[in-house]
Amino acid sequence: MYKASTGALDVRTLFIATYRNAAYGSNFTPNKSMCVTVEQARLLAMDGFDRLATYALNLPNSLVLLTPLAGSIFSRDDIAKIAQDIGVTPIQVLCAINNSCQSGGQYLNRSSINIAVVASIVATRNIKDEDVAASIVGKTIPS
Repeated sequence: MYKASTGALDVRTLFIATYRNAAYGSNFTPNKSMCVTVEQARLLAMDGFDRLATYALNLPNSLVLLTPLAGSIFSRDDIAKIAQDIGVTPIQVLCAINNSCQSGGQYLNRSSINIAVVASIVATRNIKDEDVAASIVGKTIPS
């Protein structure tokens, strides 16, 4: 990142470890670099995706950006209706849906347990083994 105030280039690096035994703690230099897992990187990327989704929704010909799982569960056409029904903005609904449909989404500020449960029920509706489906939905609900 270029800092105009100092005229210097400030380089910060995020390493994404694709192997299990990465030494995460030893690869951390404050304000310079850090190493994260693929799962952590995916969750960090949701912040950028939320910003992109907000930008796209505010375009004159708005686009509704959904992650693959969110798009397989929720219709783009229903985002505005859901927002109106619950009294929030469409971008709040869009971000909540995208964040709630992520594995590990419970750690994201914009996720909703209600949306996560609905998504898990819809995603498992065609599973023939009811015990497997119940197990998946049960893991979504905090104990």
